[in-house]
Amino acid sequence: MKRILHVAILCILLSVANPISAQDVVSDLLGRINSLRTSLGLPPYQLNSALSAAARNQAQWMAETGSIDHYRSDGTGPRDRALAAGYPTNWVGENIYMGSDATPNSAWQFWLNSPIHYAGLTSTYYSDIGIGSYAANGRYAFVLVFGNPSGSLPARSSSNSNSNGSNAQSQPTAPPPSFVVGIDERGNIQHQIQPGDTVGYIAILYGYGWDDIPMLLALNGMTEDDLLEIGEIFLIPPADGTYTPTPEPPTATPTPLPPTATFTPTPTMTLPPPSTFVAVEPVSTATPTPAIRVSILPTATLPPQEELPPTPSAAGLPPLLVIVIMVQVGVLVVATVEYLRRR
Repeated sequence: MKRILHVAILCILLSVANPISAQDVVSDLLGRINSLRTSLGLPPYQLNSALSAAARNQAQWMAETGSIDHYRSDGTGPRDRALAAGYPTNWVGENIYMGSDATPNSAWQFWLNSPIHYAGLTSTYYSDIGIGSYAANGRYAFVLVFGNPSGSLPARSSSNSNSNGSNAQSQPTAPPPSFVVGIDERGNIQHQIQPGDTVGYIAILYGYGWDDIPMLLALNGMTEDDLLEIGEIFLIPPADGTYTPTPEPPTATPTPLPPTATFTPTPTMTLPPPSTFVAVEPVSTATPTPAIRVSILPTATLPPQEELPPTPSAAGLPPLLVIVIMVQVGVLVVATVEYLRRR
């Protein structure tokens, strides 16, 4: 009894340890997607072998290279892979998911919570789906490819033969949907914005991914903050996946004058320099006053005065008198000194 119990437990562990098979992944995800669509009143997706081949091809490339991208280094994208797998039109979209511990359930939860991926799950423009998965280098990748077999978007020339037995090969090409109003002169699809449209929804509708939104906004001269107006035209790059930016307008070159034409500048009027003002004394017209004649009388001659005798000076004193004065001065000096000494 114990041995049987051990064997049962071992079988359960082995079944859990083994990765889920590719067929189980397809059945699991297809059931989840169509259950969601049925709950919303939408028709279920039809599993398409060509789209499934394109999905497996992309899942293998992602797991082997570790790249999570809709476009490869050679520029090929979802449309290219769908056409190469034999799908009759390039009106396709793609959901991708990869991780070291990724499972169908984690991929499903991610797509449900991402608006742009949820739009692919619930789109009313697609009718076919392809599901692919691949494990390599410790990574698990899951890919969904949506398609409209009657889409008439501009496409490269390709054969409509379907070597994989797609049930879409015999369906005729239908007119474009009402929201595709034409193609501009550069080959861009003119999408008329419908109620409920978002840039992400439009991107996935025409086979582009989240990383392509900045390119689509730039093509339409918009930013992430701009709102879509119902009825306006939103341009989508050509279906071959290439985007040709609008060239800058050529710089206007002035037309040269003919050789015989001579440009004569209009002469500039030159004003005369301002005249210098010179003050001129006014000339009096009054009759000048006649000069008065003055007669100078002759000076009277005074009688000569009597000459006074010269006053004697110190220099003219007699020598004897000088000596007497000096002696007296000397006596006075001696007397003064003696008087002071005695005191």
